[in-house]
Amino acid sequence: MELEQHINGSGNLDPSGVGAVVTLKDGTKIRAPEASRIAYEDEPRLMLLREWSLFDSMLCSSYLKTWSDNGLKKLKLLLARMGFPLADCQKRFQYMSMEVKRKMQLRLDSFYARLHAAAAASAADASSPLLILPSTADADALCALKVLTHVLSADSIRFSIYPVASAAAAASLLASFSASQPLCLLLINWGAHRDLRAVLPPAATAFVVDSHRPIHLHNLSAANDRVVVLFTTDDEHTADLSYDFDVSSLADASDLSAQGEADDHLRVAEEDEDSDASDSDSDGEGGRRKRRRLSDDAEADGDPERLVHGYRSKVSAADVVYGVTALLESLNAESKDSKGSSAAEQFWVAYSALSLSNVDQLRKGMQSAIEIQRAILRQGSSAITKTGFIRSAKKFRWVKLDDPVDTDKLCQPQALTKFCFFLMDALRERGARMKPLICACLAREPEKVLVVGVCGKPRLGAVKGNAFGNAFRSAAEEIGADYFHDMFESSWIVLDVVAVSSFMIRLTEKL
Repeated sequence: MELEQHINGSGNLDPSGVGAVVTLKDGTKIRAPEASRIAYEDEPRLMLLREWSLFDSMLCSSYLKTWSDNGLKKLKLLLARMGFPLADCQKRFQYMSMEVKRKMQLRLDSFYARLHAAAAASAADASSPLLILPSTADADALCALKVLTHVLSADSIRFSIYPVASAAAAASLLASFSASQPLCLLLINWGAHRDLRAVLPPAATAFVVDSHRPIHLHNLSAANDRVVVLFTTDDEHTADLSYDFDVSSLADASDLSAQGEADDHLRVAEEDEDSDASDSDSDGEGGRRKRRRLSDDAEADGDPERLVHGYRSKVSAADVVYGVTALLESLNAESKDSKGSSAAEQFWVAYSALSLSNVDQLRKGMQSAIEIQRAILRQGSSAITKTGFIRSAKKFRWVKLDDPVDTDKLCQPQALTKFCFFLMDALRERGARMKPLICACLAREPEKVLVVGVCGKPRLGAVKGNAFGNAFRSAAEEIGADYFHDMFESSWIVLDVVAVSSFMIRLTEKL
């Protein structure tokens, strides 16, 4: 309730109450506030519910077995009985205690103070501003950049932004600066899992804000004063449970003279909640509670097409993430630029979609997300129902996606990862034993294949993380394949088409 009261009581409407005069379709004139409003509301866990029909939103979700005729019949029966789809209304919100919030605030203040001092020193020694290198791979980097630019501008700190699509692109960019030039870098959502000393120029200091795990121990070591990672002890205690000691203590004890990426990572998986679809029994007490909850939501929300005075529409935070992520991966297939420059272009398109004056661009992203989800449903249904489509090895399953109808929509890492999770959810519902899943899809580049590996959602205290990273690189090197394994997720790799079969055989021996 604290978050709800804070947001809804913050008065984030135009305080003057004076805004532009808007004429509705029926000729009625109303005065609308000029500012936007952020409101706290409970939302059903259905993807882009306001952007397409309720039926389609449930049809393309993983809550129901809609890949089979029987599942589709049950969905229609459910709609007939209830008048609206059953959504997972038990959305859980986790709030931090005030003590943890205070500790986190202290860590953030300390991190920003060091960043501010380093940026000021760099600007004093040379005419170099703070260099911000955000990842072009996800919406997290985009939103973090949006916040940071406001904070830095308020503190009169000069900065330049260079979106990067891979560590190789970042290394190429940094190589263009003089080795003796003092640089202050801010890396957003990449860099934590690799030894940054091999990438940074000698006189550079890097500040890292990255949600990816594991973190390379050299980056956390107190002896490494060239890299500062935003790392909160309270935030990482869950990951430390299986080790019974602090990650930072292990980092300080690590050997900074060691080289290489493989042996200096802490093997801890990202912890994620395993959220299953809710029970669809509408005749029981649970079903009646959900029905009342959905009825209340529908009554409060009203007609989804209605006009909300002063705003073009309501957009949930989750829908913004879907739309922005789709924009990040909507690369122009006809672009003749390099992959990095094309990704940088799309990064700025997605960044502009976060502006209140560019809602139409966000709408395009949402429509693209809908098309991707439809493609996931089509290909997922085909994979589940066709015998032999999903192949099973001893320790993992793998599927090759070569249908030209949808490969253009699923040939990006984030989209292909979502497709893998859709298949894993479907297999779990069918009673299959859970194994890691590898999916290969024709990439945008000619004669190239994108391979993505997912291990499922790890449980609390899991000792092993995603083991595909080192296995992918090792298998590709042993077969002598031309590969690209420099993206910010180690479980993504790009191979030649002709090397896929031998790559999978060698991978079977390693996992």
